[in-house]
Amino acid sequence: MLITADSPFLTNVASAANGGAATASSESTNWAGFPATATTNGDRRGLNITNQGVWSTASSGFPAWLQVDFNGSKTISEIDVFTEQDNYTSPSEPTETMTFSSYGLTGYEVQYWNGTA
Repeated sequence: MLITADSPFLTNVASAANGGAATASSESTNWAGFPATATTNGDRRGLNITNQGVWSTASSGFPAWLQVDFNGSKTISEIDVFTEQDNYTSPSEPTETMTFSSYGLTGYEVQYWNGTA
């Protein structure tokens, strides 16, 4: 998952550089690791899949959760969720019409806190 925007006028408020902190129910430690922090790094393609560039839960970690905390109140107008591409060794820039059949997320729920609920 990645919270980002295509527009240069929007900011990835979830990135560590902007004070965001990602945590997860578990993280796979295969290869070089798949940390929760990879979900907010701005990489929409998964270019560094073997170098901590994507998040994956441990195989026994289902159902899994991912949480992003911000460094204060934020106004969020868009949440984009990108999943692993079938051609992960040579990924392309994702589009709204891109599909997958092998590795991507097939079920997820986005929840948010609005200050009271």
